Amino acid sequence: MIVSNQRGFTLIEALLAIVILAIAMAMMITVMFPQARESGEIHYQARSAALANAVLSEVLARSFDENSDHNGGNYRCGDTGSNVITPVPACKTTLGPDSGELDPNGGLIRDVVNDVDDYIGCWADKASDCDGLEPYRGKLNNVVGSDIALDYPHFRLNISVVYDNGLTGGEDIAGKGLHKLVTTTIWASRFGPYEYKAYRSNY
Repeated sequence: MIVSNQRGFTLIEALLAIVILAIAMAMMITVMFPQARESGEIHYQARSAALANAVLSEVLARSFDENSDHNGGNYRCGDTGSNVITPVPACKTTLGPDSGELDPNGGLIRDVVNDVDDYIGCWADKASDCDGLEPYRGKLNNVVGSDIALDYPHFRLNISVVYDNGLTGGEDIAGKGLHKLVTTTIWASRFGPYEYKAYRSNY
């Protein structure tokens, strides 16, 4: 008869192996979890940049001001050297949507907006998602269209527009009428805010 010298794990050895494995797994998770979050954030940064590009393309395609020529730039608001119309209207002092550019619920009517400051507002799934700094203007499709908005669920967008005539990167109201700073701030799910800025000049 052949006797085997092999024996199995004892209960103590099995418990010790489980404890060591649990400690190793805990250490791996603490190292890998921040990496997973960072890779998610990079994804949302890229998506917010793409959304900002679409939004700023839409906004900057509009005229500088309500009182500017919307059909070809024959005159600029506040332009003293224009001989196209006399007198040339001054640039607006109050920024925001003009009469007839909002629906009864305060949402932007995309087909009738004609200057960059008409886009001042917040777009999100619901009004309570906005922080109150800018008025709620509806869902994201009100500013970029349904095709693009479907790709950005749970994103929030704030647009602010201020005069920045000294190109300082902030509000500069001296000598209104030269440049408007358009700031787009995006919150992507639980990531953000991501801020993108562009200028629309009076030409």
